[in-house]
Amino acid sequence: MINIILSDVVGDRLDSIASGPAHPDGSTARESLRIVDKYGLSLRPGLLDALGEETPKELENVSTVIAGSVSALCAAAESSAAGLG
Repeated sequence: MINIILSDVVGDRLDSIASGPAHPDGSTARESLRIVDKYGLSLRPGLLDALGEETPKELENVSTVIAGSVSALCAAAESSAAGLG
């Protein structure tokens, strides 16, 4: 699978870009459960069980390319502005 990304996220973190759903999730089940505890959330048992399951941390069959990003756009705008004086 080739994952071609158009990033609207400053810093281009692949796990934060909505058009990058084929990138592994860097968060952990433990972090999710800590948030539930921190805010005293009342969740149905099935949902709580789902939050306890780890997501894949590696995807061997995915190649990712960032085709455009906010960072590249800002760099191009800066270069164009400098060229115009």
